[in-house]
Amino acid sequence: MDYTSAKNYTTVNGQRGYRDRDIVNRVEGTSLIADDRNALMFEVMKVITAAGLTPDASDWTQLYQALVKIVAQYAAAASAGFTPVEQGGGPNQGSNKINLGWQAATLLFRISVDGVDQGTLLRCLPTQAGDVSPGNFLFSTTENRFRAIAGSVTGELVDLSDYSHASSGDSTGGMMSYRKSPDGFIRQTGRVITPGVGTPRSYSVQFPIPFTTEITGYGATVLDAALDTNVGGSAGNYDLQHLEMRSAGGFSMTWWAEGY
Repeated sequence: MDYTSAKNYTTVNGQRGYRDRDIVNRVEGTSLIADDRNALMFEVMKVITAAGLTPDASDWTQLYQALVKIVAQYAAAASAGFTPVEQGGGPNQGSNKINLGWQAATLLFRISVDGVDQGTLLRCLPTQAGDVSPGNFLFSTTENRFRAIAGSVTGELVDLSDYSHASSGDSTGGMMSYRKSPDGFIRQTGRVITPGVGTPRSYSVQFPIPFTTEITGYGATVLDAALDTNVGGSAGNYDLQHLEMRSAGGFSMTWWAEGY
């Protein structure tokens, strides 16, 4: 905000100010311009809203209320040695009493509302470049995992227990394995071993677990291709439960398939 620069301003105590119109002496008054009116309004509104008050055109005491509130807050902070934080009373909030404290045994924050424990809050450590803050989560002691507590947050954090997986093998080197993610995505792979080199060989692999919806990708690789540059293999003729492969020289092969 600044002193007026309106047309026909006058000097008052060394500063630019207003003067009345004097019709008898033919003296023009200072113009009323939008900048002056807006500056005053916005300066006052800044104090009112900064104090947390809702502007009310019918209440002509709000500037006074705001000043009293702000002064009281700073006085309380000076007395307590820190800046107090109000509990509740904000938009979409009740007037509940909130307690936040440190649980030394778990090295995590705990929160309670009106004396009722609400669980443990996730503590965000310093982030590295490119990291994204996880937002608002709580730790569920019954499920032993972090859960989203903000309505705008979708999904949840997962841990290894959210993935199902298994693998098996035999004495010849053959093996199969799969891993299923919480969103239903499945990745399966295996190795089929055939001793020696023989005539073209076909393999029909039964997946460790069947896909339920679709296969989005698959492939196969001949294990011993370095022995003969002419050796090749192929994979196809698949469904949700199996995949067929063929090696031109009877070599062993690895395979993979993924989907839902």
